[in-house]
Amino acid sequence: MDGLRGFGAFAVYLSHFFIEFYHEQTADERDGGIDVVAPPEFLKKTPAKILYHGYFWVFVFFILSGFVLPLRFFVTRKSTCITGGTFRRYFRLMLPVLVILSIYYTTMKFDLYGAKTYDRIKKKRFFDLVFDGLIGTWFGDQSWILATWTLSIELIATFMVYLIAQTVVNYRGRFFLYLGIISFIWLIELMGYVKMIEIYLSKMMVHLPIFIVGVFFADMESLPKRPLDKIRMLSIWWKIPLNTLLLFIFFTYGSWTGEGHCLTTYDEECDYWYYTTLFGYIPKAFAMYAAAVSIFLLALTSEWT
Repeated sequence: MDGLRGFGAFAVYLSHFFIEFYHEQTADERDGGIDVVAPPEFLKKTPAKILYHGYFWVFVFFILSGFVLPLRFFVTRKSTCITGGTFRRYFRLMLPVLVILSIYYTTMKFDLYGAKTYDRIKKKRFFDLVFDGLIGTWFGDQSWILATWTLSIELIATFMVYLIAQTVVNYRGRFFLYLGIISFIWLIELMGYVKMIEIYLSKMMVHLPIFIVGVFFADMESLPKRPLDKIRMLSIWWKIPLNTLLLFIFFTYGSWTGEGHCLTTYDEECDYWYYTTLFGYIPKAFAMYAAAVSIFLLALTSEWT
């Protein structure tokens, strides 16, 4: 799990690096005669794009959080696992972020990378640093770094995960409750998408189901008879095609950006994803879920992975 998280963190870093310094040419840049240093074609036209598809790896992070946070509680059934985790979570997230923002603030004040680099935050003061590091970031403030949008979701979802785990743990049909919560949120989102109802779900609610997927697996792995052991004990001749299928789903749908471009931001989708997504009819969210669950299953059941 640490290896999966580490690889995902590096992929997210590459995603933001590419956006800033190595992005695909936009229509405005083309019309303005501005050439860009773009990624090589094999990184843009093949599933190798998964190496820098940051949003997909956020899905993996959220499954990992939903899995790791309640796992000890499911194994021991001790309430201290919930209460202790609840009190520690904020500080474990906040302290590293405060340090990072402090470094960011210092480089800005000394103008180490040029004034234009910090146009978005040049009016920030030390009080803003302290306030945003302690409070603002955790309520969705992205004024310092856009990537911090995930942090407020992580913090709030932590409490939701603990609440759900502690509430349903004594019910025999709790796995149906997990599926019910996930389906309910999906249904609301779908009805809003097709304009059947006028509703807007926050980013936290939109991404909460992916955390519950992690809770589902954590609960399942803590049972006396773990269902995934049946997969672990399969012969190699069954595991090779199964793992190949999971790897195909992971690389194919985890690398699909769903943005309808290939070499540049104004091109059509590459042929590979055009056909594997059934001419673009597979929703991007479904693709992200399928790919994230696939690599998570591989991490749990495949020693090679």
